[in-house]
Amino acid sequence: MSRSVYRRERGWRLRWALLVQGDLLAACLAYLLAFLLRAAVPFPLTQGYLPALRFAEVHHHWIALLGAQLGVLYFLGLYEPRALTNPRAQAGAIGAAAALQALVLIAVYFFRQDLLFPRSIFVVFAGVNAALLFAWRLGSRSLMGAYPRRRVLVVGTNATAAEVIDTIRVQHWLGMDIVGAVSGDGSGPAALGARGAARALRAP
Repeated sequence: MSRSVYRRERGWRLRWALLVQGDLLAACLAYLLAFLLRAAVPFPLTQGYLPALRFAEVHHHWIALLGAQLGVLYFLGLYEPRALTNPRAQAGAIGAAAALQALVLIAVYFFRQDLLFPRSIFVVFAGVNAALLFAWRLGSRSLMGAYPRRRVLVVGTNATAAEVIDTIRVQHWLGMDIVGAVSGDGSGPAALGARGAARALRAP
């Protein structure tokens, strides 16, 4: 791996770590805001305002909260390069991740027998968490920049090589650029047919 490629990938990892920290902070803020909103705003299907002192009367499973945040985002592919570079297209997945995390927390509080925990907090938390995550992903898009790309030389002369080239060129999120194709022994250009060869030998 060249030094320039290594520096780009190292910079991407650092930015990715910063993104993860922002996701964890979003979970904490959403949790605190859920209590604040329930104490200040009357929500339908609830019994009035939530007393502010209720926050100190219940248990808070912070480790489960943060672990669930990272787990559901990873499970739904929201740490993939294509999700990080185009967050608007992942709005539905972000909402689903927030809802799934709320379900995970409900299960944690149930098995821990914290049955007095106000259930409305989970609903408010899911909505606020989704909004914060989406705003954070939009705001950090310029920070993440473009995913480091690799220049790829395809070795092969059959239809499979041509299919690989077509796949790489269509799936831009893979972070690969085709620079050419050679025969199996590396002695010369591969014979991939007129269409395949033209695509393979066209420099990005």
